[in-house]
Amino acid sequence: MKKRFFLRQREKAAEEAAPAKKGPAPQEITRMLATAGHCLESGQPTAAEGWCRRVLALEPANTDALNLRGLAAAQLGRPEVAMELVGRALAAKPQNPVYNCNLGILLAEAGRAGEALDCFERALAAQPDNLQVLANLIELYEKTNQLDKARQGVEQALRFQPRSSSLRHHLAKLEFRQGNLNRARVIASGLLDEEPGHELAQKTWHLLAQICDRQGESYQAYKAMQRANLLAAATPLAKKQEPMRLELLQLLKRQRAVFRRDRVQEWGAPLGDRLPRPVFLVGFPRSGTTLAGQLLTAHPGAHTVDEARTLDPILRDFFRADRLERLASLGRQELLDYRQKYFGRLQEAAGGAPGNRLLVDKNPLYICYLGFIQRFFPEARVIVMHRDPRDTCLSNFMQDFTLTPYLQNFLTLENTVGFYETVMGLYSHYRRTLPLEILEVRYEDLVTDLRGQMERMLGFIGLEWDEAVTTFFEGAGQRFIRTPSYQQVVQPLYASAMGRWKTYEVQLAEHMPALQLYVDAFGYR
Repeated sequence: MKKRFFLRQREKAAEEAAPAKKGPAPQEITRMLATAGHCLESGQPTAAEGWCRRVLALEPANTDALNLRGLAAAQLGRPEVAMELVGRALAAKPQNPVYNCNLGILLAEAGRAGEALDCFERALAAQPDNLQVLANLIELYEKTNQLDKARQGVEQALRFQPRSSSLRHHLAKLEFRQGNLNRARVIASGLLDEEPGHELAQKTWHLLAQICDRQGESYQAYKAMQRANLLAAATPLAKKQEPMRLELLQLLKRQRAVFRRDRVQEWGAPLGDRLPRPVFLVGFPRSGTTLAGQLLTAHPGAHTVDEARTLDPILRDFFRADRLERLASLGRQELLDYRQKYFGRLQEAAGGAPGNRLLVDKNPLYICYLGFIQRFFPEARVIVMHRDPRDTCLSNFMQDFTLTPYLQNFLTLENTVGFYETVMGLYSHYRRTLPLEILEVRYEDLVTDLRGQMERMLGFIGLEWDEAVTTFFEGAGQRFIRTPSYQQVVQPLYASAMGRWKTYEVQLAEHMPALQLYVDAFGYR
């Protein structure tokens, strides 16, 4: 969900709730907290954490410092630490809407939707007219597929601000999700006629593209999606990330020279350190990894950890042009240290998953880093999801992703196809070069032969078939799913997404020659 964290309460609420400052240097503490907040807003979590530590050294029970330090930990990719810190602030002030809302966002991101809803509802009880709290609650209801409750939240919020463009956008999205396409289109078109702000215009053009696509108007859908992506490309974030996107592409291409067959053979056998045998679920985005992950999580013996950036310590230290060569000279102790860091992050991300369940590390773009997985986890098992390259590229182009240097490649169809070629070309190199145990599963086969394909997948990771897998969508509706697939995986399996590219054959025509190599390689026609 979009993280609408509170750094501080609204001024009036803060004046009413905050007692007179006591203890050492109150003015200095206020200044340090303000500096920490500014650091968070400008994307400097390490600096923010430093300022919060200074405050807590003077006032160990300062709840604002605990809250801000928790948000810094969240930005630094330490969700369990973040929840513990914000939770301590909330324990001291259980009705505080700021702490309730922030903990709710963190819990939702961790997949603990029920606890998150409790936090948002407490925050709303304290400030029933707070539209920021309502927005978080509405979004969580929608993303956990509680559409009637989401609609009630929108209607409640519209009583306070009947002309709110963002609330009417929420309403249009709910109409779309509940199948009221004409009403959704009227609301979305009306919003665009009013020329809303940049971000809302981008979101609304994307919604209009989805509506037109569902109504079978492919030309209008494609044009609306182009408008949405052009607006996304014009944001300061996209412009800032463009050099990183280009550098990333070059770094991916350089991996072929590093992960050669002769070099990999020199690295030797698994270390035998008695750590668990990791399981990775990867694939190009929109290839079916979310569906496969939810199917595995429905099994009583497995739990899918969803896009938790578990490889960050390794990638941060080695995924640079001047560091890649160091991989060959790593000693045993260095390898052990990185392995332990990985499993620590995996366990943290798994949160409250029962300890006897096999953890499946699902991150689509780890398909780019199978060479690193070979180096640090040669005993790993890797499930690779494939989908028709034409459907995959079209689906990525038509998604409203939160931009990263990776996902920014999907803002044009040309870059989408180019990124696909880079990633899947690298995967093809890995497949020829690495001795990793890899199981390839096609999305289309999974949809048409659920039991057969799941028995393959489960057998590969050492589990037996369980009938609970067939009702995966019932559990998925109660979980917060971070990927754009959250709308699809709460439904029984359906085949309507297969061959969708044929509706857009005109738009894809100039890219067909580039994709044909992979269409043939993965057995499509």
